Amino acid sequence: MSFSERLQKVMDEQGYTKYKVAKALHMSATTISNYLKNKTKPDTTKLEVMSRLLGVNRRWLLTNIVRAMQQ
Repeated sequence: MSFSERLQKVMDEQGYTKYKVAKALHMSATTISNYLKNKTKPDTTKLEVMSRLLGVNRRWLLTNIVRAMQQ
């Protein structure tokens, strides 16, 4: 699953449209659309804010990998 597919999946699950995400993150809907079309990816800062908004792990959103918690 690609970044854009994971982003779309989480947005769908939580009822976010590209317009709601764009407004919440102070970005344009075109930028979010480009993420969803896999044309571009967010920089580290935007990725962090986006993952917090959506309640998902930043690393998972970008790479589909979640590091196991160390005990």
